[in-house]
Amino acid sequence: METAGQSLQNKSLLALWFFALTLPAASPLQGAVFSDVPDGHPFQGPIERLYQLGITAGCATNPLRFCPDAPVTRAQMATFLLRASRGGTYTPPPPSGSLFADVPATHPFAPWIEELARSGITAGCATNPPHFCPQNPVTRAHMAAFLGANFFLASNHCRFSQLLRINAPFFGTQEVRFDEMAVAWFGQLNEQSNHADIRVGFNQQELYVYLASFDRHLWFDPTPAPGELTEWDAVTLLLDTAGSGVAPPHRFRFTAQLFGEPSPAHRASWVWQSDTWQLADLPFSAVPGWRGVALNDNGEPDRGWAMGFRIPWASLNLSSPPALGALWRMALILHDRDWQGGPPVGDQSWPPGATANGVSCWGLLRFGLPSWQPARTPAGTATIRRPTSTSSEVPDADVGGTTSNQCPGDEFHIWNLWPNLNWGTSGDVNVQNQSDVADWPCFSRYYVTFPLTAVPPNKHIVSATLTLHQFGNAGGSLALPSWIQVLIASGPWEEHLITWNNAPLALENVGGAWVDRIDVFPGWPGVPRSWDVSYAVARAYALGEPVRLVLYTADSAYHSGKYFVSSDTGDWNSEGRPTLTVVWGDP
Repeated sequence: METAGQSLQNKSLLALWFFALTLPAASPLQGAVFSDVPDGHPFQGPIERLYQLGITAGCATNPLRFCPDAPVTRAQMATFLLRASRGGTYTPPPPSGSLFADVPATHPFAPWIEELARSGITAGCATNPPHFCPQNPVTRAHMAAFLGANFFLASNHCRFSQLLRINAPFFGTQEVRFDEMAVAWFGQLNEQSNHADIRVGFNQQELYVYLASFDRHLWFDPTPAPGELTEWDAVTLLLDTAGSGVAPPHRFRFTAQLFGEPSPAHRASWVWQSDTWQLADLPFSAVPGWRGVALNDNGEPDRGWAMGFRIPWASLNLSSPPALGALWRMALILHDRDWQGGPPVGDQSWPPGATANGVSCWGLLRFGLPSWQPARTPAGTATIRRPTSTSSEVPDADVGGTTSNQCPGDEFHIWNLWPNLNWGTSGDVNVQNQSDVADWPCFSRYYVTFPLTAVPPNKHIVSATLTLHQFGNAGGSLALPSWIQVLIASGPWEEHLITWNNAPLALENVGGAWVDRIDVFPGWPGVPRSWDVSYAVARAYALGEPVRLVLYTADSAYHSGKYFVSSDTGDWNSEGRPTLTVVWGDP
């Protein structure tokens, strides 16, 4: 129950606090959005950020107004909080009218207030009988409590704005296209520890989540009980659908154990009720696959296994997919066993630190890719690339199966050396992935960091384009086009130290571009390939940071590698170096 305190000054201050918590921050829209928040208003940026995200539609129309100096009521705060953490399209389930004596089912904010209470973010303003005090202004103390609970601010390592995110592409009524699913990864790779790639996509019928684990020894239980599935090679998918606008339960757990073929005995599902996981019979499919010598046999090392979850919307209490822009919480836990007698090897998870019982450290699943709206008309352009071969600007590096380390076959090398090699000074790089997990020593990701100091301060990002020059590919004329995704790295790295095992994970995926094969070498600098990275650059610019990008694919075909010129190429080929072109506008 909240107690009294000094009133929150106005809606402008509220906008500023939400602005800080909902980064990545977008630039204001073209011109002033609200008639009472003109260009030059000290809180224009944060206020328009709330409008862009769908957190507010203003206080009045014709003309559109925000009422920046008006106080914020507790009822209004319920809407702000839930839309900020669950997406601007979020709508709560119908209210019961029984939670608070002063919030009947007919109250216009009843759905929002009751969902805030069900989520444990508020206990109301009084008890016996319970009251919410919907018309009371929000105090600054209450605001701190609301924000702390809604955005998990009590945690130093799981704050909402820092959570890893997967933006899942939507495929409509078509089958989810494996090569275009959002890609992410986690784990450490050695003889006793596994790495995993994640792919996520959805269509009108289902959510599809696929995990491929690089694993040296593959073990399953022939006759497992549901509670024993995680004691062997298995994966657990955790979903919190609180942003879907339906009544509880919101939290779901799906576990599937490795097996030679799809097996109902090797999968199970649970729902979170009464503060515990309760076994449930939720329809879903889990299709396994593996590559190696033999299951349940450590005579020779194996390579890995995969599991594809297909979750019908009806199994999540939904009749259709979530609206584009909706936010859920999601986590994956990879379970491992490397010998029959056990015990299991320690779990690994995406995001790191996620556990089945603690939703605060789960990542974010956003439905749909982020989009970008130009903020202003262009006023200037900055072109950023490494100027000379001796410069340290625009560091870049491959990790994994680079062009100098293509698919090595020695077992000791791939499990002990491959994931810890640094290729930061190579003049060329490779981007590669495929569905055959046996070939993971060919997989490769590309990291590049651009400083943004060439963009003047206090500007607005209109657009940003990454250009790499492709000079070849794996497989020659057998190669297929690749949808190469661009992602934001979750932290800094060093060119001479980065490896597959220590490279930062992806903060989120932001888009992609098709890259075709090259049948005839075109000469240097190669064929230019471009990606729209406006969203990523605007985020980094707002934070005062360099933009740290990662390129990777969700390819399924063999011979998927695409070769590009790196920053470390000689000065004779300076035109071929990775280039970032940023167009900016005036305030």
